[in-house]
Formats: sequence, structure tokens, C-alpha cells
Amino acid sequence: MKKIFLFISVFSSIQLIAQNEVLSELLPSKSELKGFELKSEPEYYQGDDLFYLINGGADIYLEYGFKDVISASYENKTGLSFKAEIYQMLNDSAAYGIFSFNRNDKTIYHDIGDESIRQDDFLIFIKGRYYVVFTTQSNSEEQKVKLLAKARLTEAHIKGSGNVPDLISDYESLAPHAIYLRGPLAVNNIYLFDYTDIFQFADGIFFKQNDISTFIFNYPSAEIYDQSFQKVKNRLQSSTRFLNFEETEIGFSLNDKKGQLLLFTSHNNRIYVFIGKNITDIENHVKIIFE
Repeated sequence: MKKIFLFISVFSSIQLIAQNEVLSELLPSKSELKGFELKSEPEYYQGDDLFYLINGGADIYLEYGFKDVISASYENKTGLSFKAEIYQMLNDSAAYGIFSFNRNDKTIYHDIGDESIRQDDFLIFIKGRYYVVFTTQSNSEEQKVKLLAKARLTEAHIKGSGNVPDLISDYESLAPHAIYLRGPLAVNNIYLFDYTDIFQFADGIFFKQNDISTFIFNYPSAEIYDQSFQKVKNRLQSSTRFLNFEETEIGFSLNDKKGQLLLFTSHNNRIYVFIGKNITDIENHVKIIFE
């Protein structure tokens, strides 16, 4: 038994080292950086250990599908520094999801990776299943240019490119800044329907257009989405968080305590939720969605 345990421990350690080496190969090399050196050995985390790197923010990465990450800090002789974090997600959709969740309404660029966002002191891009973050303490225009150049080094080390989730593609023309959803944490961060996972969807999206918030939840079959729609209806009808429940021709509606109207409907294995102040505006928005 001790020998078996020792073998498993050694094998697990070898796997961990191998995974670490794969990610470390994506970091900018010393020869590429010209004057910048590592401040210390890169940190490597996988699975639930992500909490050691992101205290309080790891749950959402795990919900989308996190595998492992390497984090490295660099500095040159004049004191300029930057940090590189390379997150390996489980697949392209997971990487796209966490990217869409974190980008907010920032301008999307296509000059590095599959997509990227940037501000004065950071640059984030995705490529395939990798979500990459470069940060610096300086917000000068010169440093922004240099940070982009350093990020390109990692981008060049990542082979291939990623695919946008099908649900995002379906509504890309209507909602270029849609957030891709993979679970209740992301949903509740946007709007708290319930403290439980009432939708239990396969994947989904959220976007806001003309003051109308839209959630679209996707299901693998008609039977599952029909059952889920009924469960959501029953749960919210009995909830003290909502008022004025009413059956409609296409589903049901109710009001939250902020005075917003919520309209629920379903179509083609998907549950749709529209949230707004004015029923006329919501109805017009629904027509656009189903055109």
C-alpha cells in the first residue's frame, strides 16, 4: 500500500511539473525581454489553488472552467516592472467566457490574440483556451506601447486560435459586447433572480441594448428546457422578491421591487428573460430578437 501511495504521489508530482513547464514556455524569455529579468520564480497554481493567487475572485474562473495558471513578475535595472499571468482554461469557450465577463464595455481590439482589451496599466487578450493578463505600474504612453510589445511575445508562443461560442455567434450583430454565461455566479453578478441555481442552463448570454437587459439560457433538449421553464416559473411566482405575477401569451411576467418589469418566454430550447421599465419598449425589443 505504501509503495502504491508513493507511486501515485511521484506520478502526480511529475504531472504537475510537466504542466508547469508547458505554461512557462509561453512566458516571454530572458533573451526576448532585453533588460528585464524575473524578480522571483514564477508562481504556478491549478484547480482550487487559484484562490492563493486571486483571493475572493477565483470562484468565477472555476465556474467557467479553469485548469491552471502561471504568474511571473519582471523588472529592469531602472525599476520598471510588469507582470504576466497566463490562465489555461478547459477550452476556447471557457477562455472566451471569463474574458467577456471581465471586459465590461471596454473597446475590443483584434490586433493581438483572438480579442483583447487594454487600458493605461493593463492588457488582456485571449487566444484559444488561454486567457492572458499583462499589467504594469506605469501608465505612461511609452509603457503602454512596451506592454503591448511584451504581450505579443507570449501571443506568438501560443499556437492556433480559438472559436467563439455558438450562442455568442447567434447574436453577435445585435450584441457585440455580450457576456457569455456558464453558471449561476456570473448570472447573479448581473442580476439576482434567486439564491439558488434556478435556471440550471447549459450555457447562456447576457447583453443590454436600449435600456433592455436580455438573458438567454440555452438547454440541450426540448424536454429539459420545458421542465426548467416550469421550475423557474413556479419558483419566482412564490418568491417574495417579486410582485404582480401574470401569465402572458408567450410566458409570464412580474415586477421586481425596483419597479422593473421582467418578461419570461421560451423558444427553441432556450429561455429568454427581458428586463426593463416599459412594457412597450420590451415588446419592441422582443420583436427584434425573434426576427
